[in-house]
Amino acid sequence: MFKKEKQKKVEHQVKYSCLKLTRDLFIAFRNDQRLNSESSISCCNVDTFLKKERMLTSKRINEMCKTKLKVILKDKPKIIFKRAHRFTTTCVCITDDERYFFSGSKDGSIIQWSLLTLKKIHTWHRDKRGLFGHPQEVTSLAVNFRGTILVSGGKKNILYIWDLNSFSLKCQIHRHSKDITCINFQIGSNQFYSGGKDRVINVYDGYNVSWKESLIGPTEAITCLHSLSKPTLVASGLDKAVRFFKIDNEKHLLFPNAHKNTIDAIVMISHERWITGSNDGNIKLWGSHKRKSLYILQKPHNGKWIISLVACHLTRVFISGSFNGVIKFHQVNEKDQMQTLGQLKSNDEIY
Repeated sequence: MFKKEKQKKVEHQVKYSCLKLTRDLFIAFRNDQRLNSESSISCCNVDTFLKKERMLTSKRINEMCKTKLKVILKDKPKIIFKRAHRFTTTCVCITDDERYFFSGSKDGSIIQWSLLTLKKIHTWHRDKRGLFGHPQEVTSLAVNFRGTILVSGGKKNILYIWDLNSFSLKCQIHRHSKDITCINFQIGSNQFYSGGKDRVINVYDGYNVSWKESLIGPTEAITCLHSLSKPTLVASGLDKAVRFFKIDNEKHLLFPNAHKNTIDAIVMISHERWITGSNDGNIKLWGSHKRKSLYILQKPHNGKWIISLVACHLTRVFISGSFNGVIKFHQVNEKDQMQTLGQLKSNDEIY
């Protein structure tokens, strides 16, 4: 009896430490973002001041992320598994306040969860007709910064817009001619993007739920895209090339043959830096000022396919996942070199 109570206490401490890490990172991110909207500084060198402040704050956040991660990984936290969908879970997304997250599955359902209690809040079930839900598997999810709109895409060429206040289907958008593979919201905005097998990236206004424009460039199916707070995004896919889109200027930079094989994961760590993962097993760091990769992390998952990447907003800390069931934590230093901080092992494949 005493051992069980002690084990529960340890699990509670580990869970609390994980949640405290995410809260601290979120608060630090908010503090960093506040510098971008500062407009009350009466000084002739406002731009220089903000630039120095951002550099100092980013360095502080990076050191805090690194320290917190090392403390938690040293305690070897347990990965909690929850029975969720009937079939494989294919995609997840989390709200900016880190209170809720969503999961999509091959069974066509979407579930909203509480991050604090890990309990289900609402389930959108599969609809064979496709009128009130996905008729087939869900492949991508994204939620806006206020946590009021959820966008989902899947096997059919339809985007589903969900109202999270009423848990109802707001509308459907038909702009792709083939399956939708990736969706991403611009941070701090209701503008979002979607990419698909039709080689087109569409730009939408989530507030008015309307299509704005289409970005053309990729020569094969798009598998991944990502953006931050500026109207720029990076995308890649089966053509092995990376494209950096400047939406306001209607231009994009091309980085051909970025990997030997197809690219399945991409994430921006700043407005000029991003990271790609490929089924060649390598992770690469890129910059908008240079056509070649800035650094290559050789086979961090023992040569296994890199299929997922995520980063702490506006920091140089990122996480990678692969078929070997290992989640690895990495950091990019000031010299644009990548190093692995630690890892967590799972018994299942990471998607």
